[in-house]
Amino acid sequence: MGTFGYLDRETLQWRDPALFAVIKSSWTTRPGSTSVDKVFVPKSSPVTAKSLTLNLNGTSFRGLWRGGTKLAAGRDYTVSGSRLTFTAKALTRLVGTRAYGVNATLQARFSRGLPWNIDIVTNDAATVSTPPAPPTRSPFPPSTGVTTWRPCTPRTPTAPTPGPTDWTPYQEFNRAFSPDGDTATLVFHFHSGATVTYHVRRSPADRGRRPHRRTPRYTPLLRTGSHVSPLGPRQ
Repeated sequence: MGTFGYLDRETLQWRDPALFAVIKSSWTTRPGSTSVDKVFVPKSSPVTAKSLTLNLNGTSFRGLWRGGTKLAAGRDYTVSGSRLTFTAKALTRLVGTRAYGVNATLQARFSRGLPWNIDIVTNDAATVSTPPAPPTRSPFPPSTGVTTWRPCTPRTPTAPTPGPTDWTPYQEFNRAFSPDGDTATLVFHFHSGATVTYHVRRSPADRGRRPHRRTPRYTPLLRTGSHVSPLGPRQ
């Protein structure tokens, strides 16, 4: 994303003031943070304790707040070394009825620097479903029961990490690379840590096209062993 993805070129205002505040604060101090800024609570499973790693960066941890209310150490969370653990009782209270999405936002405060926001999120098992027919130039299926995506990683029969770079598998399908065969495997990664494997096959009308063609049509398929079933994610 370029500079103007963050700065409105017409008003010269930052699109995300909170992000700019963090950047500006980092000019003079290094604040504390946690390993991730979201805690995922499954919608249909019993609520259990969840842990994050504290990145103190030379600061000391002062506690957790929800708005103007400070959470109680010991009852709502515990700290052991660099491990911050939210109790099941506190998470149950924070998610409430467990509606999908962000149910509460907490602030982790440190001895210096800006507070660090932590979202408490209700999610469900990551699934993908059949895209609308007829197949479009996008082979990617819609997702259900989840909150936020990360990029997907592709694999093809001839290239475990296809694309122009070998240092990352996160490359844009049909942009950074196009499969050189008729099938490709996509692994969808979710911020909750879940992954779903999905298979696509080059549509018959586009088979045999020259390898440099960058916008072939792909049809989703499910592969289980040597059996191929039309449409769907591999379980």
